[in-house]
Amino acid sequence: MERSTTVPASPETAFVFTGQGSQQPRMTAGLYSSSPAYRRHLEQADAALRPGLERSVIDFVRDADPLINRTGYAQPVLFAIGYALGATLGDLGVRPGLLLGHSIGEFAAAVLSGALSLDDAARLVTARAQGMELLPEGGAMLAVKASEAEVLELIPAHPLVGTAAVNSRAEVVLSGDGGQLDEIREQLAGHGIKATRLRVSHAFHSPLMAPMLAEFGAVARTVEHRPAGTPLVSTVLGRALAAEELGADYWVRHVSATVRFADGIDALLALGATRIVEVGPRPVLSRLLEPLAGEHGIQVFNACRGPAGTAGQLAELAAELTAGRPVAVPA
Repeated sequence: MERSTTVPASPETAFVFTGQGSQQPRMTAGLYSSSPAYRRHLEQADAALRPGLERSVIDFVRDADPLINRTGYAQPVLFAIGYALGATLGDLGVRPGLLLGHSIGEFAAAVLSGALSLDDAARLVTARAQGMELLPEGGAMLAVKASEAEVLELIPAHPLVGTAAVNSRAEVVLSGDGGQLDEIREQLAGHGIKATRLRVSHAFHSPLMAPMLAEFGAVARTVEHRPAGTPLVSTVLGRALAAEELGADYWVRHVSATVRFADGIDALLALGATRIVEVGPRPVLSRLLEPLAGEHGIQVFNACRGPAGTAGQLAELAAELTAGRPVAVPA
């Protein structure tokens, strides 16, 4: 069956939304205090999240609260920040032709594409984050400096381990049972391959996510999905997402599926992206994107440089992305 994905005539600018791991205390505090537009969009996201979240997103932006590293808070706050940054850039005249999100970042991308309402995405995000938070701790994740092919042959002997992410052609993340990951790390060391344990509370994108899927799926089936106005490139599928593929089953699969970031970026380039904007609280994915600049002639930008990022810096970015056209800073 032919897929109904529509690619815009001029998809040069792509937004890429960061996922969990980019959180930090007081993220986007400078933008929140200096940009009325950003503050308004963040407060809209906060209001959408509050029915399922007992804390305000704004608390984590204003204060250096260590709870930001808990999954139950990190994911909703990152979703809110991704949405608010993307919406503020839109107010400044930046209209991306393509959207992609790394793990939790895909929910903000879906809202800005028009495929999900802000309220529906907020319900999905809080259900996902809290479902993961309630899982037993003890899972682990392992960053490996190797290709996917080099590690795949080790996984079948370890049924509680999966490939969490393929971030580049030479960087993958494995996730699952800590003991089984230690065995894999020893095997990799024997082949001279470097592998580093990540500091995480749970084994995201692994078979250990299975106990939360049924309850999360029940929430996902209550959500309305619409055709995306701006094409979404899926990091589950590693390609543009067709309208009929986006639904409850997709978001359930999204929880434990491999994040195929490298394939997603290849898809963006194939679809014509020449300027990629990392949309998140601080540069994280840009490290993976910048080596592509020389190879493919693309430009890489960051929507926010960290807690000290300002409205003026965001306006400067928008001016560059709109080819020097005057940019009116929204009220």
